[in-house]
Amino acid sequence: MVDTVTLVLGQIDWSECSAECGGGTQIRSRTCTNPAPANGGADCVGDSSETRECNTNACSVDGGYSDFGDWSAWSDCSAECGGGTQIRSRTCTNPAPANGGAD
Repeated sequence: MVDTVTLVLGQIDWSECSAECGGGTQIRSRTCTNPAPANGGADCVGDSSETRECNTNACSVDGGYSDFGDWSAWSDCSAECGGGTQIRSRTCTNPAPANGGAD
């Protein structure tokens, strides 16, 4: 005798993952209809749904600059006269890039 419940379950697709990253779940369900119990026949055996983890990879975090008040001090001017340049910087730590996120 062929186990029709197993055959039906094998043909049901998993749902979309509930999260793109950081861990989500997928569900697949089946109904007891192939064939349905009839004439006093027993109900299907086993669970009607399954759940599994998906997209368990860590989420990427794009870096962000520190607040505008967190600039470094201006550098010394590059020339004493005739025009020069000064430089200041800020860091990409609010938040820092993580898991392949952009700088």
